[in-house]
Amino acid sequence: MSDECFRMNLGEQTDVDEVVLGFRKDGAFYELLTVSPPIEAEVRCLLTEPVQSDD
Repeated sequence: MSDECFRMNLGEQTDVDEVVLGFRKDGAFYELLTVSPPIEAEVRCLLTEPVQSDD
């Protein structure tokens, strides 16, 4: 099992208007949360398979 983590830290001095957390299902996007900077966030996922990144 792999423990994947995504961290984000945006201060007030950024050009980002909003950060949106959501998911896509059957082609539709479902928005769960929208916040404006400053923001410090961490999302953790417990995975049974390795994640392949497009980066």
